[in-house]
Amino acid sequence: MLRGLPYLLLTALFLLFAPAHAQAESDWPPKLPEAASAYTRGDYAEALRIWQEACDNGNPRGCYHAAVVHRDGEGVPADQSLALTLFTQACEGRYALACFNMGIYSEGEQQREFFKRGCALDEVGSCARMGMAYRDGDGVERNPDQAVGYLERACLIIEMRAGAACFMLASLYDSHADEPLFDDPQIANHWLDQGCERNDQDSCQNLAWHYAHGFGVETDFVRSAALYHLACGDNAAMECFFVPSAHRSSPEYRGREVAGDWREAAGAYDRACDAGLSHACFAFARLIARSGKGERYADTMRKYLGRALAINPDHVSATELLRRVEAGELPSSALR
Repeated sequence: MLRGLPYLLLTALFLLFAPAHAQAESDWPPKLPEAASAYTRGDYAEALRIWQEACDNGNPRGCYHAAVVHRDGEGVPADQSLALTLFTQACEGRYALACFNMGIYSEGEQQREFFKRGCALDEVGSCARMGMAYRDGDGVERNPDQAVGYLERACLIIEMRAGAACFMLASLYDSHADEPLFDDPQIANHWLDQGCERNDQDSCQNLAWHYAHGFGVETDFVRSAALYHLACGDNAAMECFFVPSAHRSSPEYRGREVAGDWREAAGAYDRACDAGLSHACFAFARLIARSGKGERYADTMRKYLGRALAINPDHVSATELLRRVEAGELPSSALR
């Protein structure tokens, strides 16, 4: 963590409008909507029946969900042995989350083998666990290059949880972090930027501090103010205990597109968007949606998201939010 700085725990916080990949798995193995519906309404027996039948017919997704039910004892007595059998079956069927779960249950070389299998299937947690093992020399010989390789793979997976992996990767290059493996603030900032793009608040906070203090970048209080607001989940600066007083004077945005509680954050985002920060352009559009005014001001959202993507055509969160604008998937009332 950054020495001398207030620090949020390393978590991948799921903010509004996460990328679709963070919320929905791929179409293979086939989804089982009838089971999911039964599970949601609390009919665990019916959900388990469908998942187990699918598992018996070669669908590893069914094996995985049946394992979760047996592991957690939902509608049936908890049975860890049966859960492990089903997780193993799902992993052997190349269902990545099952490999990760088996890694959690295992130890030593067997654990690492499951995490390697999960990472090969682009499961974020598995790649991150392997990166951390090589970073710390946990059961393997410490190897900075291997640590970087695994964490890079985790960070670049298009999934919300990947933001935390980007933060870990940045810490390997950040001289303010505890025992960094390298000292390269520009590379640290690159990965913090990737993490912030995936709505990881720790990444946004550290990148804000770097802009405020000129660490690997030119000092830029306009960018740092917007990034601090992002790190605080769009809250007003006075509610963000780690925001310096110099950042508490951003002019409020006076337009009608944004609810009053978020006008200070909107003002910081609007200024930073004008200054070329793609995250700020995205965040301004998101505030319109959070205000429950996305349908009314869809064209304004398109404008700001277009600006974000003109700056960074690969911006994960902006791409997903624009998709939701075009699909009409925006809230009709303010989301707090």
